[in-house]
Amino acid sequence: MLNSTLKEMVDLIIHERMQNAFSQIKLAPEDYDGAEQGYLKVMDTLPPEQEKAIKTYCDMVFVSGARTEEFYYRQGLKDGINLKHTMKKVLRSLSES
Repeated sequence: MLNSTLKEMVDLIIHERMQNAFSQIKLAPEDYDGAEQGYLKVMDTLPPEQEKAIKTYCDMVFVSGARTEEFYYRQGLKDGINLKHTMKKVLRSLSES
């Protein structure tokens, strides 16, 4: 139970930290608007079945990207914690010498 609560807390912290970091990304509005207008123009030309297939594919790509970003964020966090522990051991052994 405690392990589950700790995991939920870590997940929440990671989610909030990633949201904060992503909010600092500055996209040029004209780049986004142009891409969105092109996407909407193409989608308007498709039959509903093909439009649904494209939207499903885009959703899959976005979810996959988000999972990848979270994986690397978690790995970086683990690496940072391991580095901290290693540095503590090195400093402790140097101070004992």
